[in-house]
Amino acid sequence: MNKQIRWISAAAGFFSAFAATLLTAPQNGKTTRRQIARLWGWTINVPSKVNAAYRGRRDKTYEYGRGRYKQWTEDLNALKKEAKQSAKDANDES
Repeated sequence: MNKQIRWISAAAGFFSAFAATLLTAPQNGKTTRRQIARLWGWTINVPSKVNAAYRGRRDKTYEYGRGRYKQWTEDLNALKKEAKQSAKDANDES
């Protein structure tokens, strides 16, 4: 069985289950349609919310790493400066 037939079968199964659920729902159609619309809106908005959360975490991680790198290079430069000064003082004393 090829992939196209599998997708068609899956879609047919989904829609038949969906229709059976609507026909046997224990509530009236207006409430069911409202719930479906709310769920559909939530489903549509989820990818954009996930992307926004991912971008926010990525930016936060980038800024944290950037700050750590800046602090590390400042510490390293201060250490180099101190080593040069010590070497200069040692040469001056001898």
